[in-house]
Amino acid sequence: MMVMEWSFLDDRSAADQVDALTWGKLRIDIASQCVTDVAANTTRRSEIYVPLFPIASWLVRNWWSLLYEPNPPDLGGILDTATATPWALRHCLRTARAGIALPNLSIFSDGDALRAVWVRDQTGLRPHTPVEFATAGEARFDRTHFEQQAARLVDSVLERLVHTDDPRVSAVRTDWQATASTASDEIDFCVGAGRVGLDPFAVDAWPDGILDWFESLTPRDFQQSFIADLLDAPTDIGAKARSARPILDLVDERTLNSHPEIRLPRRLPTSAYERGYALAAKIRAALGVAPKERLDDLQRASSTWAKRAHQVIEVPDLVAPEAAGLRGVVGWQGRAQPIVLLAPYADHHERDVRFRVARGLYFALFGMAAGPRLITDARTWDQRASRAFAAELLAPRDGVLALHLAAQRSRGPEEAESSVADHYRVSSWVIRHQLDNARLSGGGATVAD
Repeated sequence: MMVMEWSFLDDRSAADQVDALTWGKLRIDIASQCVTDVAANTTRRSEIYVPLFPIASWLVRNWWSLLYEPNPPDLGGILDTATATPWALRHCLRTARAGIALPNLSIFSDGDALRAVWVRDQTGLRPHTPVEFATAGEARFDRTHFEQQAARLVDSVLERLVHTDDPRVSAVRTDWQATASTASDEIDFCVGAGRVGLDPFAVDAWPDGILDWFESLTPRDFQQSFIADLLDAPTDIGAKARSARPILDLVDERTLNSHPEIRLPRRLPTSAYERGYALAAKIRAALGVAPKERLDDLQRASSTWAKRAHQVIEVPDLVAPEAAGLRGVVGWQGRAQPIVLLAPYADHHERDVRFRVARGLYFALFGMAAGPRLITDARTWDQRASRAFAAELLAPRDGVLALHLAAQRSRGPEEAESSVADHYRVSSWVIRHQLDNARLSGGGATVAD
């Protein structure tokens, strides 16, 4: 859970009237850790003293992106607004206003929840800032609860400024009224815009052609999982728009639908990598395949779990989408069988294709409740779970660790990794990740997550 606590303080010394009126004390706690824990000279405290208007303005300006845009492949660290990427300007609290002490805290969408990542300041790295933030961490928490907390802060700040006619305040008030009064039939449009980092109330600033694309999508389209997958893909929005039509045509042409009967085991882990690992372990157990054994025939997995063997089809129309980071389309043809559509893969290594198909099986067997899915390079919850599932299905970490130790003794450390990769018919990077995860499995987050 994320908890924000604040109170306003009188500060007659601030030159800016809006800052003076909203000067206050702020504390942020996430998952029982204090994000605003700061070291100031020789003292330590759990709250910061800042004007709250810049924070409220930042929340309103980036509302839909904060709630629905996922993180990029490389989150990185933020020092100040001058070095921040466009994504960081939307998601990192430190960028709310230059010159005030705010934590390096990024908030972004993570599946059906939000995730926060905060980074401690390195001593001496920000000499012009009077405080240094002393904690680091990450946590996943409820989206609705954050939405309520953030709305309370915005309402509180605007109420404090009710008699102020400053144009900055008027602009934020107007934007907040538009956001808070969003009609039910506009929500899908706003969520979609937020997913790609666009302001749904500033369409004049959108790249050419994107508004036409959004307006061509029906409310039902926005509810389809593969549209969400497309919007979340880590590629240029123009490439997403160009990829949309061939993918929509493929879905219609192949009559791809949801999984007829999603069957998930009970008491599954909530983190992406643990969920993927657990589901892959269930399938390998059902097949009776030991950790050291290679699973050559992936159709055994779909036949055993779904009672339907999957089919892999090469589709030339996916060449352009693949170049944009879209690796495949997955769906069910009625109750007949799961289908994994890939771009022609003659030039791809057989091991990469196996991994991609295994990722497709994750969606076909466990992630098909709301229509077809896309396999992408995104770092969203489902895409991470699919990668963890594929890695554990093809090369279980327990088996990888045991075989790697044996190969180190018999063939030396330089050849051990490639030897294990050859055994499981996967890429060396899969083995590398599985080894890292096996070593870190007792310590929380892993490479696959």
